[in-house]
Amino acid sequence: MVGFVRFAFSRTLGKEKTLAAMSCTKDDLLSSVEGKTVALVGNSRALAQTRFGSQIDHSDIVMRINRAPMPSAISHGSRTHCLH
Repeated sequence: MVGFVRFAFSRTLGKEKTLAAMSCTKDDLLSSVEGKTVALVGNSRALAQTRFGSQIDHSDIVMRINRAPMPSAISHGSRTHCLH
């Protein structure tokens, strides 16, 4: 919880150095997803009209960006991963 509060505070105040220090490198990210299926889910309202939830959940890694809402498991899936 402390990490999230620090992240939210830093993002709100635009503290880019702090955010960069909390982020992984491009190489670390690429190596952690190599050979895996990845669902990158954003906050598009059009997704709510689909039935992609099962396909999203069957991905090896599910990442959600922009505080993506999850109004329905049928359209949005229910899994989310945190990569460290």
